[in-house]
Amino acid sequence: MVIRAVRLTNFRRFRKVFVEFPDNLIGILGRNGTGKTTLVEAISWALYGHEALQGLGPGRQEKESLRRTGAGPNEDCAVELWFEVGGEQYRVLREIRGKAGALQVRLYREGSEEKPVAERDDGVRKSLERLIGLDARSFRASVLARQRELAAFSDLRPEERKQTVNRLVGIDLIDRARQQARELRNLQQKLAEGLEKGLEDIDQLRSRLREAEAKRDEAKAKADEAKQALEKIKEQEQEKKLAYDREQERRAQYLDLSGKVDAKKVALKNAQEQLIQLDQQIEEASKAKVQLECLGPELERLPSLRREKEAMDGFEAERRRLPDLRNGLEKCRTEQTERRKKLGEARARLEVLRTRCETLAGEVKRIPELEKRYHDLEQELKKIGEEIGGIKQQGEDLGRKRDQILQLGPESPCPVCRRPLGAHRERVLAEFEEELAKLRQQYKEACGRRKNLETEKQQAEETLRSLREREKEFSRLQAEWEATKRTAEEQEETLAKLHEEEKQLTEKIAHLEALPFDPERHRTLATELENLLELQRKAERYSAQAEGLPLLESQRSELRKRIHEIEGEMQELSARLEKVGYEPESFERAKREYEEARAERERVQEVWTHLHGEYRACLRTVDELRERLKDAERKREELAKARARIEDLRLLEDLFGQFRLELAGRLRPLLEHRTSELVRQTTNGRYTLVSLDRDYELQLYDLNVPYPINRFSGGEQDLVNLCFRVAISQVVAERSARNPVRFIVLDEVFGSQDEERRQQILQVLNGLSHHFRQIFVITHIEGVRDLLPFVIEVVETGPQESSVAVR
Repeated sequence: MVIRAVRLTNFRRFRKVFVEFPDNLIGILGRNGTGKTTLVEAISWALYGHEALQGLGPGRQEKESLRRTGAGPNEDCAVELWFEVGGEQYRVLREIRGKAGALQVRLYREGSEEKPVAERDDGVRKSLERLIGLDARSFRASVLARQRELAAFSDLRPEERKQTVNRLVGIDLIDRARQQARELRNLQQKLAEGLEKGLEDIDQLRSRLREAEAKRDEAKAKADEAKQALEKIKEQEQEKKLAYDREQERRAQYLDLSGKVDAKKVALKNAQEQLIQLDQQIEEASKAKVQLECLGPELERLPSLRREKEAMDGFEAERRRLPDLRNGLEKCRTEQTERRKKLGEARARLEVLRTRCETLAGEVKRIPELEKRYHDLEQELKKIGEEIGGIKQQGEDLGRKRDQILQLGPESPCPVCRRPLGAHRERVLAEFEEELAKLRQQYKEACGRRKNLETEKQQAEETLRSLREREKEFSRLQAEWEATKRTAEEQEETLAKLHEEEKQLTEKIAHLEALPFDPERHRTLATELENLLELQRKAERYSAQAEGLPLLESQRSELRKRIHEIEGEMQELSARLEKVGYEPESFERAKREYEEARAERERVQEVWTHLHGEYRACLRTVDELRERLKDAERKREELAKARARIEDLRLLEDLFGQFRLELAGRLRPLLEHRTSELVRQTTNGRYTLVSLDRDYELQLYDLNVPYPINRFSGGEQDLVNLCFRVAISQVVAERSARNPVRFIVLDEVFGSQDEERRQQILQVLNGLSHHFRQIFVITHIEGVRDLLPFVIEVVETGPQESSVAVR
């Protein structure tokens, strides 16, 4: 297997990188921390996923650490690797997709790019393990050698060194397989012991089965005999039952006819009692008819008496309203008096408000005139202020000019006309004084006018403030006048309504007092009407009784006919009853014989049930013994198989142990030979022999004398360890499957070597092309650049970001 190319997208420090790798000694150069080793990690991750990153240290194994710092949450992180195995080209693509970090992995073979050879992480990893012949752990052991691992090898304890070498060359896998065979053998041993403990004696089971089958046959014979006796008893029971059923049928007919006769007797008695009641009702109805005829003349007065009574009731109801009407009239008159008083008060208040409002209205009319005068005064004061300011400015200007002339001599130029002053100086000064005097007089007069205007403005402001207060009072009094006016109008309207109400109440009272109501006559009418109503109710009852007389006579005729029919039916039923021939003694005898036959059948049935149950129990015992016999025979077969597997696993464990000893015995001489050859080449023959003891402790021969390598310098120790590590990779590559890994990665192995030794190491590495088609040398040492035939330089292009360049 060799690597052809790799493309990185947002992987660790690399945004987008594509690198091709030739068959050669390949140098990967760059400063520390730029991402040189990341290229090799990307190759391992593309092949084996996160399993390949185990052991890289905290922060470099998690999936989140693979995405480039600064990449967007939706940007993909991907590594695409092209490699060659057994003369065929393959491509593997491993991606972490989007924000969710979904992992997608696909493996393609050249010539079938449209359809992947394998998909998903587990499927691709297993396909590559079969294709390359190495799992992730073995791949790292055969391909990658780091300086820190080389330096630490010699410092390991003997057991740790043996474990490290065994792990690198795969012997630990044999130990693991041997341990698994031992564990399986122990498991089978426990299984066999469990089978032996639970295994029953087969001969004893067969003997018990024969005994159980004999008991089963005996129980079956007894059950069959009881069954025959039961069938005979059932026939006898059936005969007794038929005789009993016939007697029951006769008894039922007898009881039915007897019941019908009794029912007819009851019906006859009821009919006779009803006939007696009908005779009484007919007699009462005849008497009621006579009484009804006697009450007729008295009831003729009822309608006129009722009309007179109803008229009197109406007059009485009307006169009951008189006290309420008189009280209402009194309240109405009282309220009129109160309303008239309130109306007078409102009218008096309206007159007061009218007089005051007329006075205030005249004063309020002056407000616009005063406001205009106040505004004019403000304008005049503003103008006078401007005039005073102008006078002050003129005075200051003249004063400055006068002072300037006073300071200048007669021959000085005039500050106004620029001519020499000479004899005009005094005249000019006098003119300035005259002008200043006039300005002072104007200023004084203007200040006087301003004072007078300010006084007048203050008076106008006070007057205006007073008038505005009166204006507010005027508005308030106007609102009160309107409210009082509305109140007076409401009082007048209410008085008119009360006057009309008084008139209506007076008329109603006069009308009620004039009604023709006689209390004595009213009481007499009530008594007479009550007596007549009682007579009317009696008449109604008599009428109802008299109207039912024809119906009662018809019912009596029907009832007499029904009595005659019942007597005939009773005679017919009595004759049928005599023909039934029912005798209680015959019925009781048939019943007793049937119950005795049924009891005998139940007894025999119970005996058969018991015997049949014993037979079924014997059947279950036979079935159970047969199942136990089958189970014992099956367990005996399983025990024999388990013992055979135990022997096979013991043999396999022994074979693994022998194979390990054979492999370890061949491995140490092979590693000694390969390491010695590499040391000889890298030291130009200075050292030619390296040996390994049983604990894989390295010894270097100097003048044919073996010495532990810690006797030598640090650089020579690192060199021997490097040669030993390369020798291990050679052996692992040769021992891999039919498609050996033909490349190796040496990470920072020049740290302790001088320049000459580096050249020698590189020359030796160039000579290993028959073992490795590609040798990757990762280093930060610039001095080896010119010694490398193919250089990939890793450069930092920004914070947390790098790129590569092929030199």
